[in-house]
Formats: sequence, structure tokens, C-alpha cells
Amino acid sequence: MKYILYCLLSFCSVAFAANPLKPVHALLKAGRPLDALNAAKRLMADSALRDNPKLYVLGMDAAVAANSVENEKIYLHKAYDTLSFFQTTYDFFNCARRYDALTQKSNNKKLSRQLHDFYPNLLAGGLFMYEHKQYAEAIKLLQMADDVLDLPLWLQLSPNLPRQQRELIRNILIRSAFQEKKYDLVLHFTDDSIQNATYRQMAIEYRARTNAALGEIKAYVKNLQVGISDAGHHPYFFTHLFDHYLQQNQAEAALRLSDSLLSVYPLQSQNRPAPPTVADSAFYLTLLSAKALAQINLHAYKDAIETCKAYQAIDSSNVDIDFYFGTAYSNAAAEVDLPTSINSAAYKSAQAERRKLYVKAVPYLERYRKARPNEAKSWGPLLYNAYLSLNQGKKFAEMEKLLKAKLFSR
Repeated sequence: MKYILYCLLSFCSVAFAANPLKPVHALLKAGRPLDALNAAKRLMADSALRDNPKLYVLGMDAAVAANSVENEKIYLHKAYDTLSFFQTTYDFFNCARRYDALTQKSNNKKLSRQLHDFYPNLLAGGLFMYEHKQYAEAIKLLQMADDVLDLPLWLQLSPNLPRQQRELIRNILIRSAFQEKKYDLVLHFTDDSIQNATYRQMAIEYRARTNAALGEIKAYVKNLQVGISDAGHHPYFFTHLFDHYLQQNQAEAALRLSDSLLSVYPLQSQNRPAPPTVADSAFYLTLLSAKALAQINLHAYKDAIETCKAYQAIDSSNVDIDFYFGTAYSNAAAEVDLPTSINSAAYKSAQAERRKLYVKAVPYLERYRKARPNEAKSWGPLLYNAYLSLNQGKKFAEMEKLLKAKLFSR
């Protein structure tokens, strides 16, 4: 009896060794598709089996069966495993892609139909992961969704997918890859998107973002300039190039940039009978705000004040403009040259001019302080100087306390 049992066990071992795919078949037959799929995936890592097309057919069968389990739960409104649903969808396409590469069959309409039937789930999975900020998973699913469109198996049945759909896939791939710091993928996919009118702005923007992340300053500036040339109204390009110029102490270049775009996008070009709303004027106001800041950096305070007035004629709610007003008046006051002779008429005239400018600065700075109480480093030094010059003892004493508390420095 022991001998017979030994022979049976030996026979089973030989049988499984002769057909290493048999355990996968057995798991599928036993109604355990997910286990069958995992067993197939383990065999795919075996160098002796990874080029066996039958293994990938089994993998596809297991993936379809496992996916159907979750799909049935969805249909019956039962709790289902979202990750398993999308992972098994991915596994099906991964097996199909490898099978296609190994067999290069010119006619397999049944499998081609399966690819087309499952494709919406693959795409939905990528979008779902992106919306839930699971960018690595989104990349995996969407890269597969992009790759599949070039498979001979896919092309057998219907070579034409609306181009807009592929562009959408690559758009989200670019955004996901940037979030995951996969900058090589960003650059790879923007190469194609940059040629498309719909996504060109986005592609240039993400190339610039990638340049900045990699410290490629020349390429960063070049892409910002290309973006402005293509779409000057796109705020990203203007604001980042403007900030770059200021950071590099190139305030004149920053002013030229804002002026050049104000000439291209003047407010009056909107041809509206009524005054434009703030929403209508958003980009124009961005340009005016930037221009005022550049003028302040260039010590052109009178010009900055006029620019701020133009801004507030459209929108008086932006407290940053209050700060620019206050800064321009304060800095202009500080730069008033006081003659050495304190009894001279020139001294009294200059002192009166300085006082007048500080008086104008204070209401703007106090409004800014009220709106941004935590920005003491910005408003503190300016109000300190204004209260000191205007001899407003109580308010100055308050600034002294803040200075001693190191909330700002002079």
C-alpha cells in the first residue's frame, strides 16, 4: 500500500513538473480566480516560463474571472474591492500585451474584442486613481491605457480611437508623473502634447515646472518665454517669469514684461458698454499689480502710486494693493532729502512733504495690517517709521513692543 501511495505521489509530482501550468488550471477550475492569477504572475517571473504564450492566456482568463467577481458585486450593489477591480483589469491588459508580443498573431478578433470591452474600465481606473491623488497607480493604469492603443491586437478590430481621448490620457499622465517626480515621463509625454493645440499650454507649463524642479534655469526661463509668446494670457507663464526677474534683481526686465503684456491685453479691448467686472479683468489686474511691484523695486514710487490707483478703480478689495500703496508712499517719504539746516525754509518744506507722504501711507498700511495680522515682517517696519515720523507716540510704542518681541526687524 505504501508503495502504491509513493508511486501516486511520484506520478503527481512528475505530472506537475511536466505541466507547470496545471496548478493555475486547477485553481481556476476550483473557482479561485484571484489565487490562479497570482499563481500565474509568479510563474511569469520564472525565466523558463516567461516566454510561454499559454501562461499569458491563463493569466488573462484568471484576470477576467477575478474581475468578474468584483463586477458582479458592483451590479448587485454589494461592497466591492475597488483596488482589486482595477488591478485585475490592469493584469488582463498586461497579459494581453505580453501575449501579443510573443505570438504576433495577425488575426485574433476574440481577444481584440475583449481588449475593447475592458478598455473603459482601464481608463476609468486611471482617472479614479488620479482624482484620489494616488498618482503612482494612476501612472501605471494610464500608461497601460496609452500603450494598448498601439498594440496590433487592439488595431485588428478598430484602429481609430478619437485622438482627443489619447490626448486626455497623456494630459493626466503628465500631471500624475509630475506629482510623483517622474520627470523623465513628464518630458517624454510633453514631447507629443506640445504639438497639439488643445494641450500645448499645459505641456509647456509642465516642462517649465520640471525644469524648475531639476534646477535647469535656462530651460525654465526659455519655456516660460515660449509660453508667454504662445499664450501670454496664461497666468502661470507671466507670474513665474516676472518672479524670476525680481529674484534675479532684474526689475527693469520685470517692468518691461508687464508693460508688454498690458499693451497686448489692454482693458479697453474688451469692448464692453459697461465697466468691466473684477472677474472680467482678472489677468489685467494681475499685470497691473505686478507692474506696481516692479515700479516699487525700481524706486519709481510716483509711477507705482498711479498704477495702484488704476488697479483700485477696478477692484478696491485687494489688500495687497493697499500694501503697495503704503509701501510706495512710505518709501517715497523716506527718500525725501532733508537739508542739513533745520531752520531753513527748504528743510521745513521737505519735512512737510515727508509728513504728507507718511500721512497718506498710514491708512493703507493699517488696512493691510488688519487684513494680514500675521504679516508683521511686512507692515511692521513701515508703520514703525511712519508713526515715528508723525510723532504718534501711542501707536509708535505699540510698534516698539512688536520690534522688541522680534516680530519684525528694521
